[in-house]
Amino acid sequence: TGATASLLTNPLDLVKTRNQITGGGIFNTLVRVVQEEGATALWRGFIPGVTRASILTSSQLVTYSEAKKGVMKATNMGECFATHLCTSMVTGLVATTATNPVDVIKTRMYASPDGTSIMKHLVNILTREGAAGLFKGWSASYTRIGPQTAITFLVYEQMRNLVGLHAL
Repeated sequence: TGATASLLTNPLDLVKTRNQITGGGIFNTLVRVVQEEGATALWRGFIPGVTRASILTSSQLVTYSEAKKGVMKATNMGECFATHLCTSMVTGLVATTATNPVDVIKTRMYASPDGTSIMKHLVNILTREGAAGLFKGWSASYTRIGPQTAITFLVYEQMRNLVGLHAL
């Protein structure tokens, strides 16, 4: 599942984020984190990472099913590429909106070497930036999640069709 993958790859995501902030190369960043903070620091932020992956998958599945019904009713289109594309783009909007707050907290945890808790980050964001702070980077996230969601569901619908199953 996405949650398992997130747990296993958390060190890579943390090192990538730190390297984006400080530079110096991936390997040097990895060594610096382990030397200065200990190997367990590589899993800092794994709870928001796993939570994000779970929210992403569940929001995509629920939204796609319901949005597809709405798109078909509103447009009178049946099962077709346009229906699937429109529905998957709406699904990407919902998934991005649902995951962005957790993604912001995860990124803040990755960036801070002091081990600040999830709740402390949340309170800091809400106090200093308001609720809008939880949606920083939303458009960049949609640029990633939107196409990924569209491709996932377009391929899914085509595969179902190829094996003779009715569309979702």
